[in-house]
Amino acid sequence: MRTWIAVAASVGVAATAVLLWPRGPGVASSGERVAAARESIAIGTRAVAVAEAGSQLAWTVVDGAATVEQRKGDVFYRVTPGQPFVVAARGARVRVLGTCFRVEVNDMNATRSRNKILAAGTAGAALSAAVLVTVYEGRVRLENAHGQVELAPGEQGTAAEAPPVVAQGAAAAGPGYANLRGGALLARVRQLEQDLDQANRKLAEAQSRPGQSQVDSIARFATEERDPSWAPALEQQIEERMTRFLGLEPGRAAVECRQTCCEIVLDGEALMKVQDDLQSDVGLRHLYDQPPSWTMASGDDGRVSATFCLPSDHRELRTGQPDRGAEREALVAASRPAIAACMRGAETPMNFKTKMGLEASGEIDRLESVSDPAGHPAVECVERALIGAARFAPSDRWSLFRIVLHLEPTR
Repeated sequence: MRTWIAVAASVGVAATAVLLWPRGPGVASSGERVAAARESIAIGTRAVAVAEAGSQLAWTVVDGAATVEQRKGDVFYRVTPGQPFVVAARGARVRVLGTCFRVEVNDMNATRSRNKILAAGTAGAALSAAVLVTVYEGRVRLENAHGQVELAPGEQGTAAEAPPVVAQGAAAAGPGYANLRGGALLARVRQLEQDLDQANRKLAEAQSRPGQSQVDSIARFATEERDPSWAPALEQQIEERMTRFLGLEPGRAAVECRQTCCEIVLDGEALMKVQDDLQSDVGLRHLYDQPPSWTMASGDDGRVSATFCLPSDHRELRTGQPDRGAEREALVAASRPAIAACMRGAETPMNFKTKMGLEASGEIDRLESVSDPAGHPAVECVERALIGAARFAPSDRWSLFRIVLHLEPTR
């Protein structure tokens, strides 16, 4: 019988998302996508998402159970019954009970400049967003920290800084396809179903070709021979980034690259240390232009192998872009005096963790923080200190990473 380790995504408080890693033989796959145009995306083997232009998704599937983080945009999902399927969007969670539905993440404050965020006084309020869920078939449960509501076909729900509610009337329908009714809604659903069928056919074709499936990364790595002109340089960069930016002790991970694939073997404690940012721009995503396919599997000895494969025609390392890891490092150093002032007179230490999102322009568009103990009075002050010291250069894509700090009271 397989047992599971729950890896919480927050420090000392209830987590808004949980990743499950199988102990014993098991396989997980993950991916991310920023849709430049309307695009169909397969998530595991039983769900397809139709993402409108500008939508941003990241997902992890473990033995059929899927967790999707929808960071931005308008996405239609078709999910067949099976293992749990959860969409997390800006603090809200949509739990699928076998359905066809749409999630829209709408910024409540479109102005994201650093100065105006600081002027707002509370960073979290300036960066908040509303989530609108529309159900076409089946049922979903919409949850956030304030409560939950179940939605039936034809209903919409909204969630922001309050308990989720069922939206009433056409005026509450919001933008996009959510305000369609009657025959127009039925026609739109039929069009989306055709898109989903086409995406499923493309997925089946891709999986029939060796080395093209996400879950085939381990098998692809096993069949490759080592390329001495490519592998050593990438191995060195992987090890350096994991040590400098993810806090892993030198030699803690076994890294091996071959022709297009690399395998990283970690023990459970090391995985806990790096798993939040392993695939972020602070971690290994900085090294490549196109998101690779990842597969994670664990054996009976408790060690986890994280294997990723780059497209065979696009394995060059990324160049000419700012290093978000180095910028995060500089931000923590520059904000240290202001953060120390935030903790002046505090009665208790604080473990602080924030998830920071950056537009390609370098502007902060997201800041979600938790603390241990929960509700520590210095949280908002620390957020403002980080935002005030932030200096991120323009890049070619949106970024998301974490900042984790242990803070002691100062006098």
